[in-house]
Amino acid sequence: CMLSIIIVKYRAEEEYQACLKSLASVKTLHEIITIDNNIINRGYAKGNNLGVSFAEGEYILILNPDTLVSSGAIDQMIKWLNTHHDYSMISPLLLDSDLKSYQFQGTEILTPKHGIWGLSFINKFIPDLEYWKPSEVKILPGTAIMMRKKDFMGFDENFFLYFEEADLCMRTPGKKKILESAKVIHHWARSTPKGVKPIFEQSRFYFFKKHYGIFWAIIVDMVCKISKKNLLIFLIFLLGVYLRSQLPFTFFGDAAWFYNSARDALILGKFPWLGITSSIIWLHQGPLWTFLYVPALLFSNFNPVSGSVLISILNFLLLAPSYYLLATLFSKRI
Repeated sequence: CMLSIIIVKYRAEEEYQACLKSLASVKTLHEIITIDNNIINRGYAKGNNLGVSFAEGEYILILNPDTLVSSGAIDQMIKWLNTHHDYSMISPLLLDSDLKSYQFQGTEILTPKHGIWGLSFINKFIPDLEYWKPSEVKILPGTAIMMRKKDFMGFDENFFLYFEEADLCMRTPGKKKILESAKVIHHWARSTPKGVKPIFEQSRFYFFKKHYGIFWAIIVDMVCKISKKNLLIFLIFLLGVYLRSQLPFTFFGDAAWFYNSARDALILGKFPWLGITSSIIWLHQGPLWTFLYVPALLFSNFNPVSGSVLISILNFLLLAPSYYLLATLFSKRI
């Protein structure tokens, strides 16, 4: 049998050359097809599809350029697929630069539940996705995937980068497995372009929209965009709302003055041009509070508590603008 090794290369020239040297130990008859994305970055999915279109092997191996293949790993994978016809796709065990296996390789089916829990800040506190175990998995890591060419259904080219392997695995029937005895070192993110967060988010949204519909795509996207910092701010915001709704209402002279002025404005049509006097009696406050008080008094049927309720509501509404004003003038930390 013959193997076609597809490598989509983007930068990472040094890692790519090292990868080629590691492939020299492969005993199985093979060809190496490299798609160079340095001049025109077609994206990972489109680049691999282009590479497979040139492939002449019975088997294909999708391989990242920033990998080092251990001696005998690929030959073991070929042998496994050749004797296990109920398996459609397999991957090697991925190791980091310290030769420790990655935790995040191979998962169960990526559902909206797992998207919300496993791809958001929640997973840092309550892990949800069951990652690689020495058994079958449903989603293989896109770093290195081997399959029979006849089973290759093509990457969805709407994925520029990320989630294309999850989509391919979900569309490909048959069992999937991480073959522990076959090991590949992966220098994580060496060939990944900078500024990938928007690309990651777009691919995530498209994945959940494609497989579960627009509703779940929006829900997953909203939850995953919540950071620990934003969550902390939200909790402080809720605390502020709670305190403003629980503080005891107080009545004092100024409150009575504004009540009377708002009442006279409604009943007698006397709208003041000046507010209550300040501690310096020839200086007056503005009458703004009277004008704000008038609709509250009207809707509450002249209930004297309406002023305190209005203050609580306004304080609540000013929480967010106050935060953004301070963040703009000084810093978010302040």
